[in-house]
Amino acid sequence: MKYKLAYKLFVAFLLTNLIGIALLVISMQYFMRQYFFDFVSQIELNKTEGLIQKLSKEYQQKGSWDELRENKSHWEDLLRRSNHLRRPHRPPPPMGVRHRPPPHDAMGPPLRPPDGMGPPPRPPDGMRPPPRPPNHPALHPPPELIEEMISIKDIPGPPMKPIPHFRPDPMLIAPRLALFDAERQWVAGRQANLAHFMLQAVEVDEKTVGWVGIQRVETVFAPKDIGFIQQQTRGIYISSLGVLLFSVIITWLLALHLVKPIRKLTAATQALAARRFSTRVTIQSRDEVGQLANDFNQMAYTLEQYEQLRQQWLADVAHELRTPLSILRGEVEALQDGIREADAETLESLHTEALHLNRLVDDLRTLSLADSQALNLRRQPVNPLSVLQLSLNQFQPRLAQQKIKVRANLSSQKMACLAGDSDRLLQVFNNLLENTLRYVDKPGWLKIIPTLTASSIQLDFIDSGPGVPDYALPHLFDRLYRAESSRNRSQGGSGLGLAICKSILEAHGGEISVQKGVEGGLWFKMRLPISSLKNY
Repeated sequence: MKYKLAYKLFVAFLLTNLIGIALLVISMQYFMRQYFFDFVSQIELNKTEGLIQKLSKEYQQKGSWDELRENKSHWEDLLRRSNHLRRPHRPPPPMGVRHRPPPHDAMGPPLRPPDGMGPPPRPPDGMRPPPRPPNHPALHPPPELIEEMISIKDIPGPPMKPIPHFRPDPMLIAPRLALFDAERQWVAGRQANLAHFMLQAVEVDEKTVGWVGIQRVETVFAPKDIGFIQQQTRGIYISSLGVLLFSVIITWLLALHLVKPIRKLTAATQALAARRFSTRVTIQSRDEVGQLANDFNQMAYTLEQYEQLRQQWLADVAHELRTPLSILRGEVEALQDGIREADAETLESLHTEALHLNRLVDDLRTLSLADSQALNLRRQPVNPLSVLQLSLNQFQPRLAQQKIKVRANLSSQKMACLAGDSDRLLQVFNNLLENTLRYVDKPGWLKIIPTLTASSIQLDFIDSGPGVPDYALPHLFDRLYRAESSRNRSQGGSGLGLAICKSILEAHGGEISVQKGVEGGLWFKMRLPISSLKNY
């Protein structure tokens, strides 16, 4: 499936959004319902202040709630006087002004005057007088006449009383009111469970004598019967649907955006598995995916370098093995053809090449074991300076023959012990002294400087040169590497000695490096830890 990961991310993000939206809708509905009913109930409870005042006066006059308990009409009368059952009415006109009579349909059929009385009958349409012009005096009476017409003195009959204006009761709270005594026992009004009421105290002389309760809205009406709740719920559902659609689009685009660099890495990994080590990934981001791409590119570069080294290694090994084998073959064929006799010189030449071939195979095996971390070390307390002195004693005749003077002061140094393999350390020192014999000009010198610290011992090998070019210094520990100016196979080197020294020292937890000497030779620095002795 092409976008399998994208689908998984899409489904994960979508489920997360759905759960989040569902929780949001449920919580919004719950809190809106809770707070809305509390808000409505508080408003309704504030409207009972007039009733509470009348009930307080009622209790002061009667001294108990017995009359309200026995007389239901008295409770309804208190509610009416508290303006909780009155209907809204428009404001009355000014004092002294007569009201327009109500329409006929509200007052019954009109009364007909007796015969001979009342206004004359209306003439037919054809005999009506023409309409008066707009500027007729009758249509525009003078202001004095208007004041005289509306004057109270000129209006017969008693003055009209103002119609009182009653407060509206849009919530119809009167049927949901109830009165309870001080012990919260029902007295009058709505009968229901006390838990369904919001109570407000009725006090007389700062003493609670009763409670006025109003039944909560949610206990009277179902949520679907409340228009506000319906509108808010509908709005929440529509908004949630819009958010869901928007999140579906954004989630899919985000999933594709996240999968795109991963697909690039997948294709690059497949190319790397096909041994195309020049593959690189271009991802312009600074997040974890970008870091992964950088690590992938670094890994590809390292594999490419190792592949080049492997090819070079195989070519060098083949060359190193082919040379002694060719010499051995030539010598044997010369003996078979009778060109050469099997004298001591010929046998010595064959023996030398066989030893060289055997040494090369041993070195290759040692490096192979070091690479696979299978190089066995027979660790025991050993003094590296004693091992170095033993190696110097073995090479002293050859060094003297080559007129190479060794300057070392090993006896004056304090005893330094470490947990190591004395045979492997001897191999390291022998390889370094062998390089000195092969590549130092005669006469020359070799200076060995030991330095002992609390945690390690450092050995510096400094020779008189001529050394190697600067570009060759970083490659001296590479396998089968030779600097053309000073190292060649005619001097007997295989190019594996320094690589073996590095592997053995690293197996002991140490290290080795090389740099230019002060007088132009090579300066090898070795460091071995001595703190590892306590682990053995």
